[in-house]
Amino acid sequence: MRTAPPGLRYVFSGPGATDVAYHRAVAVRAVRLYHRDRWRWSLRRRRRSVDKIRIDRPIFVLGLQGG
Repeated sequence: MRTAPPGLRYVFSGPGATDVAYHRAVAVRAVRLYHRDRWRWSLRRRRRSVDKIRIDRPIFVLGLQGG
C-alpha cells in the first residue's frame, strides 16, 4: 500500500473533515505548501542555461544568521 507524499499528509492532516474550519485550514495549508515548495517546481530551474554556469571553486557565504 502506498502512502501519501509528506506534502499531502501535511495539507490533509487534522480531524474534522466535515467542519467548515477544516476546509479553510486545508486551503491555507495548500497555499503554504505551494509557497514553500514552488522553487522545486520552477520551470526556470529546468532549463539548460542553468547547467552552463561553471562552479570551479567553493562558494562561502559570510555574515550573521538573519542579518
